Amino acid sequence: MSNWSNLAKVVYKRTYARKDFGLLENWGDTVDRVIHGNVVGHDVTDHEISRLRYYLNERKAGPAGRGWWYSGAPSHKKLGGVALNNCWFVASDEWTNFVLAQDLLMLGGGVGMSVEHRYVSKLPKVKKDVHIVNKDTKDADFIVPDSREGWNELTQRILESYFVTGKSFSYSTVCIRPAGEPIRGFGGSSSGPKPLSSFVEKLCGILNARGGKHVKPLDAADILCSIAEMVVAGNVRRSAIIILGDPWDKDYLKAKRWDLGNIPTQRAMANFSVVVDDVEDLHPLFWKTYEEGEPFGIVNRTNMQKYARMGELKPDTAIGVNPCAEATLEDGEPCNLQEIALPNLQNEAEFIEAARLMHRWGKRVTTEKYHQSKCDAVVKRNRRIGTGITGYMLIVTGK
Repeated sequence: MSNWSNLAKVVYKRTYARKDFGLLENWGDTVDRVIHGNVVGHDVTDHEISRLRYYLNERKAGPAGRGWWYSGAPSHKKLGGVALNNCWFVASDEWTNFVLAQDLLMLGGGVGMSVEHRYVSKLPKVKKDVHIVNKDTKDADFIVPDSREGWNELTQRILESYFVTGKSFSYSTVCIRPAGEPIRGFGGSSSGPKPLSSFVEKLCGILNARGGKHVKPLDAADILCSIAEMVVAGNVRRSAIIILGDPWDKDYLKAKRWDLGNIPTQRAMANFSVVVDDVEDLHPLFWKTYEEGEPFGIVNRTNMQKYARMGELKPDTAIGVNPCAEATLEDGEPCNLQEIALPNLQNEAEFIEAARLMHRWGKRVTTEKYHQSKCDAVVKRNRRIGTGITGYMLIVTGK
């Protein structure tokens, strides 16, 4: 690491060097770990492994951030491929998709969600008079286990109460470890129970306001953003979010209008965009947010499905995007990225070899088992991957 910048050293030690067996990894340990995690169980030649080690050691190519953090880690074998992917997309037509989004966020991936009326309108009406009570005792109806699965189960039960059963219940966080204690397996440290109980209070507030009615698209956005606000408390999770809404929805278009008063804190977790094929269909409020708030983006789904990502005439089944919007995705599909560092390559031959190695790397990630059945099915159906090129800048000259 002698030729690394100070920033690179800090980022590597802070985010990607693991401490699973007592000692913090060095760069060579990390390279060996992530390669082993990618090739184990596959018929990969010694020559290919040697070339992978060269490209990763010299920082010429490699997996994206999630791969550096998770590939070959102790929990990789248990969980499979879910945490190897950077980001995901889900629709809001099923209330269980919010639980799925929480699970993916807690495993380090970003999440995009469409809250367009076409999806949110399919959710059941919210039940009236549901009360979720936090008891600091051991005799609550549900004792939240000290695990990712436990937090997800609590969210599942709350949403089921509001959308399906109408039954109230109490929960307790007495088993959740205090803030700062290590999270073994996945890594990082505990945030303690406070972010969870704060989230439950906020979630119930959103749903109680809609008792007997359907949630609005902005409510669905706030639910996902509140989940992200809770998850981001963990020190190895960043909770990147993008929300897609309708271009005519006035409430949605005012979601980040600072001039209209206080904005709920959870909305800071997300980029907001609209799905529209023609800019003439945009409501005037869309442009107002550029003047008095945070600008919204535009997603053209018709072009996305007609031309896919690269501009050629190639129909795509995607309906949404990941938080950075460089990948077009189906419901439950991940953004499976690898990276080539163009400035570190010596010549064209290295670029071609790096591209081939990273393509094969990504395809092996698609063969992993994904513990969420919806995600596993779409990954196996599409085998969608992407290889990014870092250090490329297009300069246009002329008049």
